[in-house]
Amino acid sequence: MEELRKKKQFDAKKALRDENYSLAAELFSSLYSEQKSARENFFLVKALAGTGNFESALEIAQEYMNSYLAEDQRLVFYIHIAVNAKQALKVYQLLESLKPYMTEKESQLFYRKLDLEVKRFNEQNNRSVTKQKKQLQYLGLASPLEQRKIAKEANALTYQDFIDSVKPALIDENVHPLVRASFLNDLRLLNVSEKVAYLPFLSDKSILCPKKLQGIQETKLFKNYATQLLGNTTRPSNISQQILGEITLKLMLLYPDFTEIERDQDLWMHVLLNEKSFFDPQGPYAKIANDLEKSIAKWQPKSK
Repeated sequence: MEELRKKKQFDAKKALRDENYSLAAELFSSLYSEQKSARENFFLVKALAGTGNFESALEIAQEYMNSYLAEDQRLVFYIHIAVNAKQALKVYQLLESLKPYMTEKESQLFYRKLDLEVKRFNEQNNRSVTKQKKQLQYLGLASPLEQRKIAKEANALTYQDFIDSVKPALIDENVHPLVRASFLNDLRLLNVSEKVAYLPFLSDKSILCPKKLQGIQETKLFKNYATQLLGNTTRPSNISQQILGEITLKLMLLYPDFTEIERDQDLWMHVLLNEKSFFDPQGPYAKIANDLEKSIAKWQPKSK
């Protein structure tokens, strides 16, 4: 068995050297499924990238993300894969999160590589990039499910193109609240210090600095709910996870101001879960609970 594996490894590496990427991807995929490791992961990712299947290459690479973060040249390669997998924005966010740990030399290396890859990608995909920016410009005219798709595709944009393109959507009442909240969170992850106008789910337009915001899972409110739910041993853990997932989605709708919820977290848990027996069915909390349910229903694909 070990001899067969060594033979397969030899053939796979030879195929990679010979730029026979389809064969290399097939062989390394087999090797990786038999025995996963950071080394086998890297070779498989390299082969998949060679075939042009950058989406699969990126997905596989993320299984051993720490190995790409540990070596400069592997991270450079990861940047190449991610940009070509139409995830440039996620690379900007990744590098922003790594900034405190990078030397000046590393920072220059990674950002220069990112700029180069993005420039090349935009030159090769100019028409689709222009289309994406136009779709974002008229995002409010699309259905919620189409907005969801367009928002996902916006990950291919550059740092500045993304910021410029999503600003109008942040205050457009015809853009689904989850899309608005997702864009705001993306700006937070990009460490955008410029103030932006934002239309929350429950209140009037406000002016925010994305960089100063907390992510939902970083908030004390979320941690309290997570502790309360996941610490409950009277129900199966998967049910508790489902309930927490529903609460998280609705907190995303209400992002980023949780001041009112923090005043009465127990009551608001019932509101978030639409448990009408715990509040006046004709009162303001019932309306909020219904509005949250309706908004989520518009966001989710209809089951066949």
